[in-house]
Amino acid sequence: MPRSSKVLLYSVLLLLTFVILTPAAQAGRWEGREEVIDGITHVINPEQPMEKNRFLKPRELWRLGGESEADEEMFGMVRQIRTDSKGNVYILDVQLNEIRIFNADGEYLRTIGQEGEGPGDFRNAMDFFITPDDRIGVIQIMPGRISMMTTDGDGLADMPLPGGQDGAMMAMIQGAQISPELLLISMSSTTFQEDGSNVSSQRLLACDHEGEVIKPFKEQSEESSSGMIIISPDDEIDYSNHWYLSSDNRTYLAPWYHEYKIEVLDDKGDVERIITKEYKSRKRSAEQIKAIEDRYSRISFGEQSMKIDIEPDRRDISSLLVRPNGDLWILSSEGNDECQDNWYGRFDVFDSKGRFERTLSINVPYSTDYDEIILRGDRLFLMKEVNNGSRTVTSSGAGGTSTMLMMGDQNEDDDREPEPFEIVCYQLPK
Repeated sequence: MPRSSKVLLYSVLLLLTFVILTPAAQAGRWEGREEVIDGITHVINPEQPMEKNRFLKPRELWRLGGESEADEEMFGMVRQIRTDSKGNVYILDVQLNEIRIFNADGEYLRTIGQEGEGPGDFRNAMDFFITPDDRIGVIQIMPGRISMMTTDGDGLADMPLPGGQDGAMMAMIQGAQISPELLLISMSSTTFQEDGSNVSSQRLLACDHEGEVIKPFKEQSEESSSGMIIISPDDEIDYSNHWYLSSDNRTYLAPWYHEYKIEVLDDKGDVERIITKEYKSRKRSAEQIKAIEDRYSRISFGEQSMKIDIEPDRRDISSLLVRPNGDLWILSSEGNDECQDNWYGRFDVFDSKGRFERTLSINVPYSTDYDEIILRGDRLFLMKEVNNGSRTVTSSGAGGTSTMLMMGDQNEDDDREPEPFEIVCYQLPK
């Protein structure tokens, strides 16, 4: 080949390499920094990610409910969906007090559990977990209890209530997640004093798979001298829901209301990394504040008086999860604003080192007013019309009977005719 042709070919290849690689290199440049403070790595991210927003279109796999007349597809009120290592899907119905099990293709297998107080029975459930040895623990909110059974439905002895405190009139487990080595449980309790005051405690407990407490990861208490039960959906620090236990036994914790901040704890509960991002808190609209006031005004709790505090700002981090590949997905208050019909949020996606990679929007037929979404591994479960109606939780004990009304999110003034409840399972692209 003549020298001039070689030079021309080299120039073309160089130009193509520049055109192909330069955008990727620019997109992949991280503008943040890492600092080690008191032995802890702080990953400090800028407001903008390394890459542009991506749009994700999951593939529909199957549907349950809707117009189906099959008995196994008639649901009451679904609270939680989980999957096991085989891909089987477990659906907790808190109205019918049962768990229905379907295989990975959506084929019905069996129903387990029933209302009651015996082994494997439950009522007033709010969550459940599946252990690696195929036991199911159903978390009963009031009175606090963990009802155990096998995945075949055989009743087992209850798991001892972890971290129970003497003298606590009320003890509620608010959520639980399990990993190969840990069972992480968030729990609150209220103790009433002789002078009429009360102490409310919140704890995030690391347990083994038998419910024995290994170590309290986080705990805090608040005293009220008025004797009122303070309901605040906007606690400045809230360990009840804003955490995620990953499959490698790390806990990702974001309990702060006005901080875009995630602590990463190792399996001993020690902080090994702190991830932050530049962020400005979003204000609630007058309509949003009124909707919260209306919802909580419909809650009753025995004879106890209540006080409701509503923060004018919205929580910076609404929810978080860790994907199987180690990516951390954060749904912020800004990302929540992108939850529109047919689009679920705009997640901030961080890599396994805590660097802000991109934002991600998911295209599914989602309604912000009536639907909810649960992400489990590579599956996305869309629950259509789940936020219609309410249910009542009743607790009986030495102090009498207490009743709490748990509301859905539907506006009572909405005269729209509800559609049948439906669960749609999608597969997320890798």
